[in-house]
Amino acid sequence: MDEKIQELVDLYKELEKDGWEFEELVKFCSECILILIPQAQDFMDMAGSDKKQWVLDTIRTTYFLINPDIKGVPEPFETMLEKFTIDIVLSKIVSPLIDTVVKFMKDKGLLE
Repeated sequence: MDEKIQELVDLYKELEKDGWEFEELVKFCSECILILIPQAQDFMDMAGSDKKQWVLDTIRTTYFLINPDIKGVPEPFETMLEKFTIDIVLSKIVSPLIDTVVKFMKDKGLLE
């Protein structure tokens, strides 16, 4: 997991160089999913739901490593807001997106 997290952190830093805009956020989330799903498939001893949870946990861990600042929000409120927001984003956006990407990749023969 640590190697993949470092890969995602490096991707974030590369995207951040020219400024962090909405397009970069979408690209970052998409790249995270596309990098992690094939990696999760290598865990033969895990059930599909456990693989999905691994992807979500890795994205959560990566987010808190890169920890972008929320301008104008002082600590400890920033951390509380980030934890709340990341949980909502992961459960309501990223989780269904993972299901869609996995189904698409399986339909195209890219995953077993």
